[in-house]
Amino acid sequence: MAASGEDLPLDRLGGRLDAKGAEVAWEVRATNLPASLKIYKVLTRKFSASTVSLLIEMAAFNNPETVEAALKGAVDGKESRYQEPGTKKFLGFYPATGAIIYQDTSAIPEPNQPVENVPNDAQALDLALKILPRLDIACEQLATKPGSAELEIRRGVREMTKTDKATGEKRKTVLARDVIFARRLNGINFAGVGLGGGIEIRFGNKGRVGSLRLVWRELEAFKEVRMASAEQIVQSLKSGRGFVEA
Repeated sequence: MAASGEDLPLDRLGGRLDAKGAEVAWEVRATNLPASLKIYKVLTRKFSASTVSLLIEMAAFNNPETVEAALKGAVDGKESRYQEPGTKKFLGFYPATGAIIYQDTSAIPEPNQPVENVPNDAQALDLALKILPRLDIACEQLATKPGSAELEIRRGVREMTKTDKATGEKRKTVLARDVIFARRLNGINFAGVGLGGGIEIRFGNKGRVGSLRLVWRELEAFKEVRMASAEQIVQSLKSGRGFVEA
């Protein structure tokens, strides 16, 4: 959008854009967009009993029966959490946002601890894909690259750098690797793990899961609306119905 004269005023940061006197030019090609979009409402998620059991098994808690009893409410849509004494392992289910949080700090070595067989990128991806079915997630529900069926995969790495006292050479050691998937629904990719929706898994020593963070709301379609055309978007901007994000 190009404007003539002075900068366009804003009523407030994140407020309505006053486009009077502005020249609006639309040069973006809208491709692969659906003709309509569904509007969803968020419901309380009831996690499957198999998901709860399989995550308890993955975590290898010392007393799985105790953990099962503490987390059984997740199957009925109740917030449920358990932190194991001594090991500090934590597993929580949050039905209102469809979230699962798991942490095992002992799986990720600290800089002064031994590093044992941290998976490479390919191994970490393979491990992550094997965990997805435990969470009732199919690959078809994951975000893909634009115009492709290939999964959109983001990665992270936690490294330690040490300097050899004799040579002065700096050496990096990988302590953990992250694999991150965003969600996809109705042909549209979500923004990311956070409030958008997706999953992030961190792998440490021997491929153990050091943390898992899932946001996967229970969504139900209740309305379908048509997509605005390029001409309608331009007209909305010209008539002052555009907004600037804070």
